[in-house]
Amino acid sequence: MRWSDWRSYFEGRRTRPLPPIDDVTEIPPAWRGPLAASLARFQLGETGEGRVVADLRRRARAWGLSPDYLESLRLFVAEEGRHAAILGTALRALGGRPLRRTWTATAFTRARRIAGPGLELLVLLAAEVAALTFYGTLVERLPEGPLRAALRDIARDEAMHLRFHVAFLGSALPSAWARRGVATAWSGLGIAAGLVVALDHGATLRCLGVPRRAVALRAARLVTDVEDAVATAVPSSRRACGAITAWCGPFPRSLRSTPPS
Repeated sequence: MRWSDWRSYFEGRRTRPLPPIDDVTEIPPAWRGPLAASLARFQLGETGEGRVVADLRRRARAWGLSPDYLESLRLFVAEEGRHAAILGTALRALGGRPLRRTWTATAFTRARRIAGPGLELLVLLAAEVAALTFYGTLVERLPEGPLRAALRDIARDEAMHLRFHVAFLGSALPSAWARRGVATAWSGLGIAAGLVVALDHGATLRCLGVPRRAVALRAARLVTDVEDAVATAVPSSRRACGAITAWCGPFPRSLRSTPPS
């Protein structure tokens, strides 16, 4: 997998218009408050990754990072900003308001700072697991309408973000034992991210009729897939990227995406 392919992929998607979410009458009134509270938390979490790009740019020459990779990473951050804008529109439609601070966002920021450059990407990878777990659950449970369609698009993006980060780990860790060690060590962080989703969004999950245990198990399955993908990745291999298509297996067929070419 060439980083120029990923750069072209992200560049081709950066001009997408924001989906309209001006009518949420399909959402039962009793669901709107809890749903808005959950989306506000995720909106706050979709911001702030720019620091990672800045850190990596400062070390690009020493680490031999490709300019195409760095530009892809910048475009990835911009795509997360687009998600925040979509969630802001959804919040207004649901009658909710943005949040300035949550304990999860604060913990996530501190974890990234403690990890330092490079390891920050592992924290981002765990955040993608949490996001894909929750957005995928919403897509399955919400009635058809503008909100569900918008969240489906975000979930599709998050699946590709997971693949993007794993592709980097595969190229940055050419040793099989190093990949296995990093993947195993990371899995605990990924599981923790999934548990936070299950615990932190209980009111929304109850409205949707989704047991917390089901969400935690879904996250655990995703973590296992990510762990295996990192451990078995062949650097710069199309086969390695293709193996990750199984990530979207638990989600509706409409969420499945092909790797960039």
